[in-house]
This record gives sequence, C-alpha cells and structure tokens, in this order.
Amino acid sequence: MDSPRSGSRRNQDETLLFVETNLFNLYLIGKPFHPTVEALQLHREEVAWVDAAISVVPVSGRIEVEKKQIFSPMTGQLEDLDTHRALPCFYEYQGYEVLIEKNADVQLEFFHQDHALRQAIKPRGRNILSGVLNFRNEVGYTDFEIRLAGETILRVQLEIFPSKMDYKNDYEAIRDDVNRQVHNLAFDFMRKTYSTAGLRNTQSQSLTEFFSVLRPHFDELVRAVERIQKMPHHRLEKENRVVSADKVKRAGKENISYLEKRPHLLSKHDQGVIRIGADRYNPAKLIETKRRTSYDTVENRFIRWALTRIVDRLKALRKGVSGNSYHRRQNGLSPAQKDKVGLIDRYQRQVDRLLRLDFLQEVGEMSHMSLTLVLQMAPGYRDVYRLYLLLTKGLTLQGDFYQMSLKDVAQLYEYWCFLKIHELLKTKYDLVSQNILRVDRKGVFVRLDKKRSASVTFRHPQTGEKFSLFYNALPEGDISYKHPTLSQKPDNVFALKKHNSPIEYKYVFDAKYRLNPAYSGTNYQRGYSTPGPEEDDINTMHRYRDAIVSAEGGFYERSMFGAYVLFPYHNEAEFAEHHFYKSIKKVNIGALPFLPNSTELMEKFLDELINDTPDEAFERSLPQQGSKAYYTNKLTQE
Repeated sequence: MDSPRSGSRRNQDETLLFVETNLFNLYLIGKPFHPTVEALQLHREEVAWVDAAISVVPVSGRIEVEKKQIFSPMTGQLEDLDTHRALPCFYEYQGYEVLIEKNADVQLEFFHQDHALRQAIKPRGRNILSGVLNFRNEVGYTDFEIRLAGETILRVQLEIFPSKMDYKNDYEAIRDDVNRQVHNLAFDFMRKTYSTAGLRNTQSQSLTEFFSVLRPHFDELVRAVERIQKMPHHRLEKENRVVSADKVKRAGKENISYLEKRPHLLSKHDQGVIRIGADRYNPAKLIETKRRTSYDTVENRFIRWALTRIVDRLKALRKGVSGNSYHRRQNGLSPAQKDKVGLIDRYQRQVDRLLRLDFLQEVGEMSHMSLTLVLQMAPGYRDVYRLYLLLTKGLTLQGDFYQMSLKDVAQLYEYWCFLKIHELLKTKYDLVSQNILRVDRKGVFVRLDKKRSASVTFRHPQTGEKFSLFYNALPEGDISYKHPTLSQKPDNVFALKKHNSPIEYKYVFDAKYRLNPAYSGTNYQRGYSTPGPEEDDINTMHRYRDAIVSAEGGFYERSMFGAYVLFPYHNEAEFAEHHFYKSIKKVNIGALPFLPNSTELMEKFLDELINDTPDEAFERSLPQQGSKAYYTNKLTQE
C-alpha cells in the first residue's frame, strides 16, 4: 500500500474552510488528506467519498456571512459550501490552524466546550486570533463558536473522521453495536429488576439513542398495549343523577336528605309513598345512583402519558432526519434517510392508533407518578412500564459510559471489543452471571470504564465447564496491585476451568486502537508486507504473559498462557498470512483483526480455546528453556 509521495500536494497544508463575514474572515488550515486513510482507502462508498457534515450558521443579526467555502479532496479547490458536497478533510490526531482576521475593531472570542481547545486559540496582535486545534481521538461532530463581546454570532460544526477505521462501515457500526448490546443487556437485566423508582423525562437522551432503544422493542410495546385493551384496569364509580321519580328503579337513602332540603318537590297524594304526619306525598324528582365502569385510573393515565411522549420524540426525530438543509432540498433524502423516515412514520401511525383505543379515550392527564402493583405485576401493564423505563432511563443507562464512548474512538473500540467477545460467547454458551450493569434509585448504570471492572461468566451446554471474561481486572488469585515488580492490568482476560485439571487457563485479549498501514518502503512493509498491529503492542503482549503472576504457597508462577492484540483491520484473509497471526501457533503471542464485519478469526480462536482438552491447552504455553533437560535428568537420577 502506497503512502502519498513526499512533497506532493497531498502533504501540503491547504485552506480547508474559509468564511468571509462583515466583521472577520475565518480560515481553517491543515492537511486535507491522512496518509493512513489514503493507504487503506477509508471513508468511501465503493469508489466515491462519503459526505461530511460541515455547517456554518450565523446566529445573530450583527453578522452577515458573505462567503462560505470548503476544500474538496476531489477537485483540490475551495468550493461553495451551500452548493457543493462537503467531503471528509478533518481527521483525528491532526493539527488544524485556526486564523481569525478581523475586518473591524471588535472584541472577538473563540469558544469550544473543550477547555484545552478553547485555550489554544488566542489573540495575536490587535487584528488576529490564531492557534492550532487537535481533536485527538475524538471522532464525530464538534462545534465551535465565534463570540462578539460575549454574544455568540457564528456557530461552526465540523465532522471529525477516524484515521484507522472506516467511518460508516466500522465506527458507526461499533457505536451502534455498543448501544445495542448495552441496551439488550439492560433489557435482560430489567426482566428481573425493573421495579425501581419513579420516572423522569430526562433531557440528556439524544434522539438517535432513543431510537436505537425503541427499534428492537417497538413490536413488543404494541403487543403489550393491545393486551391491555382486551382487559384494561378499571374502577367502579358512583354516578348520581336527578331524574323523574317514576323513572327511578331503586331509590337510596341519600334521597331523604335531598328531599328535606327541597320540600317543593313533594306533592300531596292519597296513595303517596312518603308519609309526613297524617298526609302522604309523592316526590316529583329523585336521585338515581348508578355504578359505572371508569378507565380513568392512574395506570391508564401512565399508558397514555408514555405513548404521548413516544409520539413527541418520534416527531422530533423525523424532523431531525428529514431536515431542511440546502443539500437535502436540492437532492432529496438519501436512501438510508428515506428508510429511516419510513420506519419512523410507521411507528408514529402505530402509536397514534394505540392512543385511539377505547379504554384511553376518557383518560385524563397524569399529574404524578405512582408505582402501583398493577404497573409492576399486571399483564401488559408491567411490560409497558418496563419498556418505557428502558426508553427514558435508558439514558441514565449512559452515565459517564456513553459520554465517553460515543466520542473517544479509542475508548469506544476498547468497550466494543469486550462487549463483542461477550456477544460471540453468548450466542453459543449459557450465560451464568454478569456484573456489567448495576442498578440504583436513578436507574441502570454501565460499569465499563477505566475506574471499574466488570466480568461475565458462561457455561458450556455440553461439558458444563465454566469460563469467564474479565474487563479491566484480573481473575482471583492473580496479583495486580501488590505485584513483586509493577502492576499489570490488561483490557480483557479470558479464563477457563477445565474438568479434570487443577489449572485455570488464562489468556489476555488487549484492545489496541492502533494500526501500522505498512507504507511502501518502510521497515514494517519490508518485514511483514501487509498492514498489522504495531510491534510495540506485540512486545506488550510478551510483557503481559511474563509479568502477570500468581502466588501460591509462597511461590510465584506465571498465570497467563497466551496474549493477543485485538486491532482494527478488516481484511481477515490477508492477515491470516501475516507474521503476527502465524506467531500464535508458534509462541501463543500474536494479533487478531477485530471489527464489526471481521470477527471470524476471533470467533474461531475462542472456540479452539474453549474446546481444547487440558493437555492441548497446557501445550499452548511455552516451557522454560532447559525444562526438558532438567526433568529428563531428574527422572534419570530417580
């Protein structure tokens, strides 16, 4: 794979974004190409570039935008942002110079939510603000503002693309996969523990995340409400009506006080039904009491409230997907957008139909939430309550986990590797226990971050053998903090306990968001021919296998039988011929490519480890040099 030639225009800085206004000119300057992206041909659909979301929006009447131009990697020129496609030209870990040139003596300020980025842009003399932005490995949308005397006057949105994986096929798939797996875990978890505190309409949940939760469970939600329709919860209400006395079938005691206060309703009659002294009277009107079935209960108010909230979110989501930008007005929706809009419309029609069901027509507004036994236990109600709890508190589900993982691509890849291994195992083996999720009065929280550990345990359905996957932790018995030299903490450890073996077999799977693209003429290309993991990461695996020890009976022993790098690369067939894949068979140290559509080598290897006999598993480890001669000599002496 060839890197761009040294000295070619692809290695030169270009003006990537130019904005001309009545108050200032804004320049973003940097390299429009990333050598790894070009070597691996990332961010293409077939041959064509994917679109990038780049916008420049004036938000004050004090500024007039006279020109907006974006660099086109296809033409190598600046083109009008309103009439041309924006293509990828901003990447992680690349520096971009911001230059703001004032046209007037005004007090301008650069603002970004990230304090370090905000501080990078400073005044350089009276008429210039400049500095270098480096978004590190934060991928996706990023916004910055230009402020005039503290007031935001211009907002710019950029889309930062990853340099080691494809944005659409890999990064978005990983992000969605993490969301889906965590939501599925939470849903399974809440089947048993869903009676937590009352609801709140969280504002932290994005519409995309809401939709990712709703999609896999929408049909179940519809079935639950339809089940309620067949036997809705109700209460009996007394209904008092004043009617002609001859129409009352049964008069209750409440009529005594009613007639005492209204003697004008009584008329004398020889055969009257009411005797007062020596006279008899008939009433002209009486109170008739009837019992009627009412569906205006706390539980049904909740059902209506929940469905109404879902409709509101679907409307907002549809507006966000269809949008009204210039490009969409000119070219219409993309096929993917049309599919999503069609699905949203179908969901909205379904929920509107549910809101028209008979039992919801007389239901009033929900003023407060009460967690009743009906919501917790009654068929249909408990399902709607649990699903809506997942939809709203789902993003309490986010916590720090989602705020980190959806932006930091290296951290996201690490989370995904653990969750994907968990998913591969779950499809074939029985889940025994997990502590990935925890619950408190605020909702369900994900334990995955660098400050916490998590684990999951499975059972082989045929052999009954158990095995565990640990994240950010070592199995019991291995030394982490009080290590004889330095503590070790790999990302993932896979531990198996085989029948008829006193040994627990443990393997390190360490996620590394690093890739050497094997540029033409480099030592890596000459040594290994094709892209693969960095050599430093392979050396780290040697360290993990040798440095992680256990101490039993006062003796230290190496406890890891193998260690492997998981890295982002899509071509599994090519990598199967790589030196660092073949090294697994030789020394049980090596690497495995791991991406959403590249999991076959990893899945095959996990099955081999699980199905190994104790002898086969033990033989994967390397003996110490001299061990064979030592034991041969010892047997000879005996």
